[in-house]
Amino acid sequence: MRFRKSILIFCIILTTSNLVAQKARLEYLGIGYNFSYAPMSRVNEFIDLYNASKIKESGAVIETDMGHIKNLNGIHFTMGIAMGDVLFDVFWTKRSKEVFANYETPFHDERHIKYRTSTLGFGLLAPIKKFDKLEVYAGLSVDFVAGKLQTYILSDSPTALFKDLNSFMNFGFEPALQLFYHPFDGIPLKLGSRLYWQANLGSNDMSGLEVEMYNHWKKDISELKSGGSNLGIVFQALIIIPNFKIKLPEKKEKVYEEEKVKFPQKIKYTATITDSISKRPINSVVTIVNKQGVSNSLASKSGLAVTDLFNNDSYNISIEAFGYQPKTDIIKLEDYPLTSISRNYALNMIKVGSSVTLKNIYFEKASAILLSESMPELNKILQFMIDNPLMAIELSGHTSSEGRDDYNLQLSSDRALSIKRWLNDKGVSENRINTIGYGKTKPVADNNTEDGRKMNRRVELKIIKN
Repeated sequence: MRFRKSILIFCIILTTSNLVAQKARLEYLGIGYNFSYAPMSRVNEFIDLYNASKIKESGAVIETDMGHIKNLNGIHFTMGIAMGDVLFDVFWTKRSKEVFANYETPFHDERHIKYRTSTLGFGLLAPIKKFDKLEVYAGLSVDFVAGKLQTYILSDSPTALFKDLNSFMNFGFEPALQLFYHPFDGIPLKLGSRLYWQANLGSNDMSGLEVEMYNHWKKDISELKSGGSNLGIVFQALIIIPNFKIKLPEKKEKVYEEEKVKFPQKIKYTATITDSISKRPINSVVTIVNKQGVSNSLASKSGLAVTDLFNNDSYNISIEAFGYQPKTDIIKLEDYPLTSISRNYALNMIKVGSSVTLKNIYFEKASAILLSESMPELNKILQFMIDNPLMAIELSGHTSSEGRDDYNLQLSSDRALSIKRWLNDKGVSENRINTIGYGKTKPVADNNTEDGRKMNRRVELKIIKN
């Protein structure tokens, strides 16, 4: 048995060493709860005998029987390290089960028994099937198990302090089926479920039960053992660790092998955003999303946006500026050799006759008075007009179908006029801005729903001269 264990351990260590010699990346950290079924036949047989015998001590008899020690539950911690498509899974689980019986005559007393185990596991998980948000893995781990069997009688220990009957160490293998579910886009969180069978190679000594509990085990005391194997399921919450890579030592092969190129971990990314016609810089918002779904938004200053990207990752980039058509880009960094990367983005202004809905413009209820929350959007319009001094625009107001037609028409006209006056006060000539109110006559959504009515209450900007 010892020789077979040694061969198995050697095979696991050899396989693991070959994998960790490659590049590895910390993929996730997680916490969960473990539910397991442990059919400890010998221990439960002893408890049955203990109950059936109605053991007496000083006249006390059992009135409430002990339950079986079967369902071991407890907390579970895990860490996953990605090596290509394979996951190196390290976990620690602590589980326990407590049963007790009551003595009622001639006085009340209690006997408690607790079975505790701690498991440290090292395993490999390989992908079987990947769906849109669900990943299925299967694998095998090597488990190192430590445990204790404990008991106390309440009259002997009023503080409910357990004393040890047996301590044991065990070793086993654990085939498992692992599911990962990514429910939220842009949030580095996965939900996991792990179904496993822990097959321990040795037996756990439980002979302390016989010594402690009045010597009525009729079989050889050496038979009072537990195999320790169990079937279980773990429910997990896993935090994805983005862009953090572990570079483990590479396996040395030959002395004369050429030294491999070292690539930078961080790469400085510079985005330059300009008008496609005038070539002048444009203030815009640059949104960067990596392959794990983590998003980062930058506000460019004087047409420049600068941030750090990480090597061996890919990014979806979008650039948006008021009055311009948005632009997208994809950057894939695979062993990128330089410390910086630059991109120039020339945006096209929306065409003459095209309209855009002004977002984040707020008025007092049933009024044309602008609220302070509108200032960021108004400043964008102002800068757009300053940057394009020959441009002329039309501001059109719109309402939902609620209220009288004449009232809605006047309110929509007044709201467009309020924006014009604000721009005039900031130095934009009156001749460059026309206003008009359409009331409820040009809906863009269903007026029968509140969401639709909100969309219909709007102000649009249309370029009439460029």
